[in-house]
Order: sequence, then structure tokens, then C-alpha cells
Amino acid sequence: MRPHANRRSRLGRFLLLSLLLCTTLLTACEDQPEPKIVEPTSTAPPTTSSTVPTTSAPPKRETAKQFVIRFQNEEALMKETGDATTYRTLSIRCSDCANLADAVEDIYTDGGRLVGKAPKISKVHRVGKVRDVWIFEFDYSAAPSRVLNENGKVITHFSGGELRFQINVRRVNGDWQVLRLRELVG
Repeated sequence: MRPHANRRSRLGRFLLLSLLLCTTLLTACEDQPEPKIVEPTSTAPPTTSSTVPTTSAPPKRETAKQFVIRFQNEEALMKETGDATTYRTLSIRCSDCANLADAVEDIYTDGGRLVGKAPKISKVHRVGKVRDVWIFEFDYSAAPSRVLNENGKVITHFSGGELRFQINVRRVNGDWQVLRLRELVG
């Protein structure tokens, strides 16, 4: 497969995933699923560089909750700039995070961009801990946004809405890492 075609395929998957996420907004979930732990695989997704410092420096003694908030701020910055370096550094072991970073990079590599206000997270709370993995849930409020191509033409429009996510984090060599990020659906 040609490299350009591969990027378009990933962009298509990203747009489909985003459309599915927006569709779930119409069916709000009231049930709270039981937290689940997915152990990281022995092979982590490749990273662009693990020596690049994070855009937002962690507090001296960063708590898991502070890290979750900082990670979501990095996601918003990645979507705004197309630079996924820091986001990838914070989520080396998270395959869904790698897929999102790939899709965002593809949009910007093709000359496009994401336009819209940054999402807001709220109600960040710990729902469990299994061994050394901390499990948090948070509400994710996405504003309307658009994906534009290199000519500024709207490729996709998202109406925004309210979602709930679960994130699993663990300290790795003294730093927090995202192991898993998933939307909670009922």
C-alpha cells in the first residue's frame, strides 16, 4: 500500500471512530460499568522520542489525578497543533492513545487541521486501584469542532457533547503513564 493511501486509511478510521463517539452522545449511559484492568503488552507502540520533555511540566510530587488532568490537556494541545510527541511520551503503553495520535498527525501531515474549542474534563475521580494501576473516570465535554483539509474545506463536522471515559495509569520508572483509555458506554 502506498504511504499516502495508508494515511488516508487511518484518517478514515479516525473519522469513523469520531463519528461513532459523537453518535454515542445520543444515548447517554446511566449505568456505571465495573472498572477493568488491561495489562500492558510486552511490545509497546513505537514513539517518536522519549527524550522530549512534556509541554506541561509535572508538579514536583504529581498525584495520579493531577496526571490525568495534565494528560487530557496534552491531548487538547495535540489536537490544536498536530504535534503528538508529548502525548505519545505520556501514553507509550496505550494502543488506543497511539491510534488517536496517528490519526491527528495524519490530518496535519496532509495539510489539514482540527478547529474548535478544547474539550473540558470534569468530575475526575478514582474508582479503583488494582495492584499498582490506578483507575479513574472523568466526564469529557466536547465543543463542536471540524476537520479541515489543506484548502480549508470542512471534511467532517462534529456537534460535540458529553462523554464519560475511564483511564488506567501506573507509575513507570517514577513517572505516570497511561495504560488504557476508553469511552464508557452502556
